[in-house]
Amino acid sequence: MSTLQPGSTLQNGKYEIQRVLGQGGFGVTYLALQQGLNRIVAIKEFFMENFCVRNADTHHVTIATESSRELVERYRNKFLKEARNIAKLEHPNIVSIIDVFEENSTAYYVMKYAQNGSLDDKIKREGHLSEADAKRYILKIANALRFVHQHKMTHLDVKPANILLSDNDEPWLIDFGLSKQYDAKTGEQTSSTPLGYSPGYAPIEQYMAGGAGTFSPESDIYSLGATFYKLLTGDTPPDASTVANEGLPVQELKAKGVSQQTIYAIFQAMEPLRKDRLHDMDSFISLLEEGPVQGPSEQPAIQPPSQPYTVQTIISGETAPAAGVQDMGKIDQKQQLVHKAEKKRIRNLLIVIATMVVCVAIAALVNKCRGNTKGGAQLEIDSLEIDSVALDAQWTNDTKTFDVNGVSFTMIPVEGGTFTMGATSEMTAPDSDEKPTHQVTLSSYYMGETEVTQALWQAVMGSNPSWFQGDNLPVEWVSWHDCQTFISRLNSLTGKRFRLPTEAEWEYAARGGNQSRHTQYSGSSRIDDVVWYEDNSGRKTHPVKTKQPNELGLYDMTGNVWEWCQDWYDSYSSDAQTDPTGASYGTERVCRGGSWCYSLDCCRSSNRSSFAPGYSCDNFGLRLALSL
Repeated sequence: MSTLQPGSTLQNGKYEIQRVLGQGGFGVTYLALQQGLNRIVAIKEFFMENFCVRNADTHHVTIATESSRELVERYRNKFLKEARNIAKLEHPNIVSIIDVFEENSTAYYVMKYAQNGSLDDKIKREGHLSEADAKRYILKIANALRFVHQHKMTHLDVKPANILLSDNDEPWLIDFGLSKQYDAKTGEQTSSTPLGYSPGYAPIEQYMAGGAGTFSPESDIYSLGATFYKLLTGDTPPDASTVANEGLPVQELKAKGVSQQTIYAIFQAMEPLRKDRLHDMDSFISLLEEGPVQGPSEQPAIQPPSQPYTVQTIISGETAPAAGVQDMGKIDQKQQLVHKAEKKRIRNLLIVIATMVVCVAIAALVNKCRGNTKGGAQLEIDSLEIDSVALDAQWTNDTKTFDVNGVSFTMIPVEGGTFTMGATSEMTAPDSDEKPTHQVTLSSYYMGETEVTQALWQAVMGSNPSWFQGDNLPVEWVSWHDCQTFISRLNSLTGKRFRLPTEAEWEYAARGGNQSRHTQYSGSSRIDDVVWYEDNSGRKTHPVKTKQPNELGLYDMTGNVWEWCQDWYDSYSSDAQTDPTGASYGTERVCRGGSWCYSLDCCRSSNRSSFAPGYSCDNFGLRLALSL
């Protein structure tokens, strides 16, 4: 017997147990009658499953093994301390803790009970909620979480089952069993209850050791966005690792008639990388109430991808990317390094998943084709062949202009040469993946004068997925897969061999090729001369060719939108290379250049980033390369 039985009493008969409401790894929640006031309450009991044992006669809780005594005692003391901290949180949308005590050799706290059950119960009864009802609940819980965060606490287990409904239909946030308290000055945790997670609602950092070691409202923001998704669709969102690798499915949201404004807010809240999420509840509340800043006058429908993200596409027919990447506040140099490390941890997690099916991957590698893993990250294999001999034979140092369905675009010649790739001396505060520097020799090629515009994408694809609308704006909200489909159709229309640039080609062109003046950014060391980034963009993309070009006549090589490259992401080698095409397989494709909502640290010509090929958002676009 692991729970108190109905009729059992606590505090000398003050509370009488009615039944068990729920049981988890660290505690049991009971429905109880408070005798003196004749009211129903909920009581949370500290009981570590697999570590604690209950005596059937005395109800006392003992520790299963002596070796675990110190662990259990430490967490019981933390349970009591945090319960008392939570009792200080007086907010209309946070459940009131009315008593804290020790008994039966364990600890308890008593809460008000909501007769109408939880939002999870409501979803089970109704299937899903209207957008208006769901939004009302979410805004109230967002305000409650803002209050929690002001007290340097995080909840870390926001989900529909932990939101009760009072008699007057007010939502109450409950169950702070995973919550953490942080030092107001340092931001380091002062509590150390076990870090758990609820699949579908927990962000990816909660799966990692030390993932909640510092104060991070972003973790609760992710969970609240996932809760919003569940209320609107009735479906639990995919696990965080799936969202990171494949994107967030939105077919059910669209099928329920959810507005673009709300979909956008959910995307922003559920960004896989913590650094890319909204950084505080005020930003989430503002976005939900007011919509995206500088957004289009007509909100576009989110386009389905051109092909499945993996063999296990989340839903048949449509899967949309995770939220648009938005850095809502300034990110200093130290934070950028932390963010980079966090992204590497996510990459490592996906690689671990991929290795679970290593036999499939090896077979795919042997057969020189794409291999899809089962139940985890997609491991794809490809080979980019660039016919440099044929290209050199036809290459001339002249610009080339093409016309597709009335839209013209220009390709700039990039004469081949040898350069040092990576964190050269002019690059300030480079990240570790920009090293070691190495010599790269490239054959000649052509590079798009500008990022692909929405007008050109529309002319080729017949649709425009972009959030910020305008013919001369760069196309965005496109995944690497979408880019491949666009290029395939463009080549069919023109008879040419357009493609994405390799990472080496991109960096060589960004540096100015053999005309390079060795500046930190593409074309200048003064960032405002050549780059649209978070400090000057006004939180939106800008028409191409409105900043100065670099030495080759290429515009916006840094800033405006991230540009997909052909390569799989991999670490650098110090070996000299000729016409490198990157790794043969991987889980993420390279992106270069920074964007309108990223800091200046992402805009130097050597900076590298990478994302799953199915990922897209409102600052991901492309630039064409050309082999003749």
